[in-house]
Amino acid sequence: MSQVPVSNYLKNTIPQFREQFLGLIHRIPLFAKAPDETLGVLFDYATLIHAKDRERIIKQGSFDQRIFILLNGKLNVLFKDADKESLVDTMKQPFTLFGERSLLADPRGASIESDGSTFLMSLDMAFLPDIIGGYESAERQVEDPLYQQNIDFYTMFSFVLIHRLETLEWEEYRYKQTISWVRDHFDFWKQYRTTIAPIQHFIAETQPLFTENLPAEWFATLTTSLSAKEKSHKLRELYMHLLRERTLGTIDKMDTNISQLLKYATLEENWDELSLEINNPLPEILTLSNFLKQLYQDIEATGLVSDHMRLPEFLDSLISRESIDPLGFSQVLTKRKWVSNRFSLAYVMFLFCKHCINAVSQANRRIVQMLKTIRKINGESADLLGTNHLDLIAEFGQLYELQQQSFEEEKQTGSEAETDELPDDLSQDDIEALFNSM
Repeated sequence: MSQVPVSNYLKNTIPQFREQFLGLIHRIPLFAKAPDETLGVLFDYATLIHAKDRERIIKQGSFDQRIFILLNGKLNVLFKDADKESLVDTMKQPFTLFGERSLLADPRGASIESDGSTFLMSLDMAFLPDIIGGYESAERQVEDPLYQQNIDFYTMFSFVLIHRLETLEWEEYRYKQTISWVRDHFDFWKQYRTTIAPIQHFIAETQPLFTENLPAEWFATLTTSLSAKEKSHKLRELYMHLLRERTLGTIDKMDTNISQLLKYATLEENWDELSLEINNPLPEILTLSNFLKQLYQDIEATGLVSDHMRLPEFLDSLISRESIDPLGFSQVLTKRKWVSNRFSLAYVMFLFCKHCINAVSQANRRIVQMLKTIRKINGESADLLGTNHLDLIAEFGQLYELQQQSFEEEKQTGSEAETDELPDDLSQDDIEALFNSM
């Protein structure tokens, strides 16, 4: 897929539907909390695209500045190693963000190809001020208020990326345990799972391990009768506290109780029987602590943040009760005046995205290798939108149809695009068939 012509931006094809677009985009979780001003800029540089079967959306090794959102359909992620290209992943969850490596001005790390008819939104991020160039040379910086757009978009993307990284860390840990168990053919799990104590007993046994690090009232609360939802929230808080303590180096050892705690602290449907290994070092899920330490060190090395932001303060501002919170972190940096201007905050959030993107890429590659190992030995994500996403997809389809009508009108008046390729036209029958097939 070649570079999208400037004339294809929504601001040029369907400017009269700006408000309708803003209403739709606000319903996508990624953009739900973004200010209208930011989403207005997005409208200016977005394009709706229909990709045919096996059409390459992204080519590994290429350079461009676009990020994509899958609206409907299925995409294959292909990675070429030496002369062999392999399928490493698929994407079919509506409103999945992909192509974020373009933010780093790095070559594309993999190819993305449509699997059947696919409906996408393309975002040309070239409008953002050059944050890398501005950091390398103050002379290349623009007026400081203009970096607010960088802050808004980097913060939004970092929210998605850190969630993706955490999910991959758990997935990687499960695969490692699968390999270990299949190789060794242990039947210990079958014996052990019938003797797991109730959660009240588990917490009572766990408490002495963390007396110095965890508030006693947490255990008192958890030993009472809780609903599944309440238990999930409370133990998620406890997991985040463990992550913080691990990053600070306070805990570094694993035992049965912590294993069980980590199980309860996550979504249990994402935890299988092979995920639990007893009497081991802390599982790789807590390598997120390494990610946080490296991120802190790189932010500190920029010299753009105040000396008052030590590692404990950094963790307190980034880790909320139940999650790693980039938006809260950005707000704390400003509120406590740890950064002196918008450029500094924009660059810090850029570093957050950069570390997430690189960590996600590394995790994906490790998982690919582990899957190959599992195949030799042995001889999808939660829907954030619930059941209402089909209506939202259909409304984007209507916008696409309006965009295509604009193209037809432009052709009739004899106008020419600025490049030699336009998105493929869809007839009314095609539009109806696309959405009737969902």
